[in-house]
Amino acid sequence: MTEPRPEQLDQLAHAARSGTMEANNALWSAVFQLSRWWCLPDGDPPRPRVGVLDGRPFLLAFTSGERARQQAIAWGLAGPEDSVNVIALTPQGVLSMVDSLRGNGVFGIAFDHGITGFFAPLENLLPIYEHVHGLLPDEQPVGGWYATAQGQEFRVELLGSGETVELPGGEQRPSATLDELYAVNLTATLGTAQCALLATIGDRLRLLCSEPDPTVAAWQPVERGIYEAVLPAADVQVVGLRADLPLTPAGPPLILQKVLTPAQTRACFDGRLRHIAGYVTRLDDVLHLRTPNEVIQQLVLRYPGSPFAADAESIAVLRFPLRDGTWRLANTDPAPIPQYFIGPAHVMPMPVGAELQILGRDGNQQVAMRYAGLGTGWRQAT
Repeated sequence: MTEPRPEQLDQLAHAARSGTMEANNALWSAVFQLSRWWCLPDGDPPRPRVGVLDGRPFLLAFTSGERARQQAIAWGLAGPEDSVNVIALTPQGVLSMVDSLRGNGVFGIAFDHGITGFFAPLENLLPIYEHVHGLLPDEQPVGGWYATAQGQEFRVELLGSGETVELPGGEQRPSATLDELYAVNLTATLGTAQCALLATIGDRLRLLCSEPDPTVAAWQPVERGIYEAVLPAADVQVVGLRADLPLTPAGPPLILQKVLTPAQTRACFDGRLRHIAGYVTRLDDVLHLRTPNEVIQQLVLRYPGSPFAADAESIAVLRFPLRDGTWRLANTDPAPIPQYFIGPAHVMPMPVGAELQILGRDGNQQVAMRYAGLGTGWRQAT
C-alpha cells in the first residue's frame, strides 16, 4: 500500500471537518500509514518544536519534510534559499513519547499547522491509533518468523492473524505458548550491493548495506560502515531467507554488548531501534569498562567523524542475548578486546530481553529501556 500523498491528506482533513466518524477514521488511518512524521528542531540538543495554539502547547508535526521546510520559511525560521533541518519520527516513536510529552506539559499534537491544520490531544493519540489500527496494513517481516519454545528454536509460519503458528512437521500451537516469536530478514541485491532486507509496511522495503551502490538508491549512514535505504519492493531483487537455523536445543545465550551512537540511542528511546548491526563484543570481555572514557578508549571509538566524545557525561550500550548456534560471528579485531561484526547481509532482529544501559562518568550503570518483542517494542525500565 502506497503512502498517502499530501493532497490526499488535505482532502481527508477537509472532509474530517464534517465531524463524521467515517471521515475521522479515514484521516487518522492515513496519518498512521505515513512512515514518518516530520518536526522542526528547537533547542540544543535539538528537540521537536512545540508551539502554543489557542493557549495550549502542541507538538508541531508535518506530513512531509517539504511541508515542514515550507512552514519554517513562512514562520521566519529560515530564508527561502536556506537549507532546513527537520526531525523525522515514526508514528510508533511518537506514541512512545506521549507520557514524556504530557509530563512536560504538552497538550496535543497538531499536523500541518498553517496549511490544513488538524490536531488531537495527546491523551487521545494512542486510543485513536488502537481504534484505526484494524484499518491499517500490518507491519510484517519480509522474510519469515522464528520461535523459541522449551529450549528449542524453530522456523515457523504464522497462521491467520498470528494467534497460531505452524512448526516444522506441521505441528500447530498457540503463539501464547511460545517463549519468543520474532522476525528474520531476507537478503537482497540492489545494483552491486548485497543487502539485508528488513520488515516494512505495505510495498516499501528497508535495506541495510555496508557497501552501497550509490547509482541505484539514496543511502543514509546509520552508523560506521552501515547504510540504510527505503525503496519500493518492485525495485529490489530478493535473494533468499537465512537457512542456517539449527533444530537442536539451544544452549545458554551468550550475552553481547554493542555501543550505541547518540542517534541510535534516540532511536531506542523513540521505539524505532528494531535490529542490531555493526560491531559488538562479548559482555564478559567488557564488564570492566564502566565509564564512557574507558569504553571509548578501549574499543577505539575515536575515529574520523566519530560521534563519541572522550569527555562525554554518559554513553549508552545495548546488552542482548545471542542464542547458541543461531548467528555466526566473525572476529574482526583480536586485540586488545575481541570485536565482532553483525551484518550487513544478515542483520539481527532485536532479541527479546535486550536492554539499553546508560554508563555514567562516575561509573554508575542504569538500565533505561527493555525490549519486549515486536508486538510490545521498547519499554522504559521500572
